[in-house]
Amino acid sequence: MIDRSDDRWRAAMALVFLSMVSVVLPFGSGRLVRLLRAWPVRRVTSTDDPTVEADRATLALNRACRYYPFHVECLHRAAALVCYLRWRGHAATLVIGVKTVPFAAHAWAELDGVIVNDRPGVRDDFTVIDVATTPRRN
Repeated sequence: MIDRSDDRWRAAMALVFLSMVSVVLPFGSGRLVRLLRAWPVRRVTSTDDPTVEADRATLALNRACRYYPFHVECLHRAAALVCYLRWRGHAATLVIGVKTVPFAAHAWAELDGVIVNDRPGVRDDFTVIDVATTPRRN
């Protein structure tokens, strides 16, 4: 049986991270990327499989976006998901790519090199221009 309280809790936390991204983003995407580069991976002992955790987090973020009062773009979603996954102890990465004809920019989240919130072939359609990896631990 699925515990719906966990689903609501995940969606509430996704909404918190989505709100945080929305506060930072008006100051520029560069500032958001710098924030994500400094955002540490929380040291928690998680028994969840990272792929399962990423799927649950993506579903929670999708649910949170339905209730969020503002329009949410791919950069909002990907950055909020990266924050959420790092908070849960997983070293997620924000990736930003562009294509020239027709011009488009897109952002997605990756976990151990695997795209978690987009279709698997998205890297083939875009040239990666920036990657916000986790900070190095000394």
